[in-house]
Amino acid sequence: MKNFLRIAGLTSFSLGLSLSGEVVRATNLGIDPIFQSQFQITEFATGLDFPTGLVQLKDGSLLVGTTQGSNFFDANSTGQLVRLQDTNGDGVAEKTILYDGAIAGNKLPGGISGIRAVNDYLFVTSFDRDRISVFQQGANLSANSLVFKGSLDFTFPANRYQATSSLAVRQTGMNEFDLFFNLGAAVNNLATPPNSISISGVGIALPPTALTGDSIYKLPITTGSGLTIGTPTLVATGLRNAAALEVDKKTGDLYIGENGIDSITNVALYQSLTADELNRLTAAQLDENLVVENFGFPAYGEKYGSPGTFVNGEGQDVSINSSFIKPLTTFQPISDPTIPGAESTGVATLAFAPTSFPDELNDGLFLGFFGRLAYEDGDDLKNPLVYYDLATNSYSHFLSTNRSGGSFGHFSSLLSTQDSLFATDMGAGSGLLFSSPGLGLGKVYQIQATQTAQAVPEPFTIVGTLIGGTAALRMRKKLKDGNKA
Repeated sequence: MKNFLRIAGLTSFSLGLSLSGEVVRATNLGIDPIFQSQFQITEFATGLDFPTGLVQLKDGSLLVGTTQGSNFFDANSTGQLVRLQDTNGDGVAEKTILYDGAIAGNKLPGGISGIRAVNDYLFVTSFDRDRISVFQQGANLSANSLVFKGSLDFTFPANRYQATSSLAVRQTGMNEFDLFFNLGAAVNNLATPPNSISISGVGIALPPTALTGDSIYKLPITTGSGLTIGTPTLVATGLRNAAALEVDKKTGDLYIGENGIDSITNVALYQSLTADELNRLTAAQLDENLVVENFGFPAYGEKYGSPGTFVNGEGQDVSINSSFIKPLTTFQPISDPTIPGAESTGVATLAFAPTSFPDELNDGLFLGFFGRLAYEDGDDLKNPLVYYDLATNSYSHFLSTNRSGGSFGHFSSLLSTQDSLFATDMGAGSGLLFSSPGLGLGKVYQIQATQTAQAVPEPFTIVGTLIGGTAALRMRKKLKDGNKA
């Protein structure tokens, strides 16, 4: 979703499925038929209100943010931080509310869009409330065991179009980290005026600081005897809405899911002027304080539906411009006459593939797309789960609503462990999701490769129809085998 908005820790933690007689909630989500015999998908948690933000806690359990209110953007909504843990081994999580913003005196606004862990601290972004709340984990993870430490509050121009929604963390020393956050465009197709945004600490030592929009900043953090926040540094501009951020723990590179410009002629149709992108900033670029990389917004972007054609924010054709950082890929409609409407818009989250996934799917990134903000039931065809292969620089739709069983809604967060990919769904089959309460429609799916997953009680089938990627996957296997030689 272009007007809305993701942590991938490759650890040894595994949430196994049941070998007992307990019923595991297997589900059919329109998986690519190439892989239907290699994966199983289950509902790890259900009954959640607008679940967004997945992070792994220090004991291996998961934490997700939820929003309680009349709708997701309700100014009076409150947030909850909910622990998910499969304590009885049945493949279904038990839920514990670790922090409830509805309790008198608690400070956690709703509209949660991202959560990141930095040692014992949690950073929680509330998208529509322009705030990053900071919590400290206690000695245990029982109900109400998190301690609110303060917040980082933003001030945006009036009636701003985007805000801040995504976070990523890079460890730089024993107790030293960089926290990356995005600042979206104040106007859909225009650059935000310089220094028109500010950040300041409330209960946390950070003086008011002027910021530049359409950008990504890094914020130095030191933990240990306490929490120290440094001065934010601009690392990239020309980004309309870097709604998905993730750091490669092996290289230190930052991967960026960028939302393209919405239609400037008929926004109500939820069409796109420019395509969403996958971008990258290398570790060297992140550490270069003299150069701020520019990705082109609003002067330059590939036109959606017209690969190789470039336009500016006014929709005017422009020439190829090598002065801007080139994306790794743009997400154009997939040309497949057997599958109408195979599109992807509104990248909201990304995560590196679990290492135990099959060779064709373990050396790249998964990206979740939000699709449309409002739509008729069964009519959101732009919200797939996409796999991008780093070896071949190609992508395919791993899950799609265009296939049989594609009954999910909005992918908002991904979390990768060694053997599983977890995905939050803010509400399957709910086209007017954001104008009403969450109604417990949200879910967390667990996706496992069958060669590493434990047995699932029968019956369990996944069927589907192919969307692209076969040739790329074969080429990727050849490249990988060649690299092994």
